[in-house]
Amino acid sequence: MTGTVEEMVAYAADSTGGFTWMLSGAKALLEFGIELGAVRDAHPGMLRPGW
Repeated sequence: MTGTVEEMVAYAADSTGGFTWMLSGAKALLEFGIELGAVRDAHPGMLRPGW
C-alpha cells in the first residue's frame, strides 16, 4: 500500500466494509435456509434485471 497514513486507513476500511454483510447472509442461508438478499438490496443497480 502506498500513500499517506490517512489514505491507507481509508483503503483498509473500504476494502473490509462488505464482509459483515456477506457473513450475515451466509449464516442465515446455512443455518436457516433463508436468502436475505443483502447484496441485492445494497446494490440494486449492479445486478441484471430478473435477479
